[in-house]
Amino acid sequence: MLKISNNEMRLLWLQSNALQNSNHKNLDVLQIIKDLGFVQIDSIQNVTRAHHHILWSRNKKYKEHMLDDLLSKKRSIFEHFTHDASILPVEFYPMWKIQFKHIKEKIDKSKYYKDILDKNGVQDIINKIKNEGPLYTKDFDSNATSEKKMWSRSTHKITLDYLWYCKLDKL
Repeated sequence: MLKISNNEMRLLWLQSNALQNSNHKNLDVLQIIKDLGFVQIDSIQNVTRAHHHILWSRNKKYKEHMLDDLLSKKRSIFEHFTHDASILPVEFYPMWKIQFKHIKEKIDKSKYYKDILDKNGVQDIINKIKNEGPLYTKDFDSNATSEKKMWSRSTHKITLDYLWYCKLDKL
C-alpha cells in the first residue's frame, strides 16, 4: 500500500491544479489553460472578472489583455460551454465537434428555438459575420419590441446563442 503524508498530498494537489508557486517561471497563459483543461468564464467582477483571478493565481505576471490576445489575435483559444461558459485551447476544438452536433440536435427539437429561428434570418447573421469578421452582440441591431423581462433575449441574441452552441461550420 502506498502511503502519502498530508503534506505530500497537499503539494500534489497544489501542483496538479497549477497552484504551486510558479511565479519564477516564464508566463505561458495558453499552457496554463491547457494544463487546467479549461477556464470558466465568469462575469462576476468585484476586483476583476473571476477567470482573470484564476489565471493570475497561477502566475502573478498575468495581465488581463493576455487572455484577449489569445482569443482575438492569436486565436489559440475558443469559448464554449463545458458546465458553464468556458475558454478552451483550440486544439480541443476537433474533440468538441461531436458535442456541437449533439447540442444542435437537442436545440433543433426545441419548439422555442424553432419558432424564433424560423422568424429570424440565420443566414443574414452568418453573412454579416462573414462580411465584417468577428463581432460583438452589440454589433447587431436589436429588433426587440417586447417588454423587458428577466432573461428575455432579442431574436438576434437567441440566433447568436444558437450559432455559438452549435458552432455551425457555415462560418
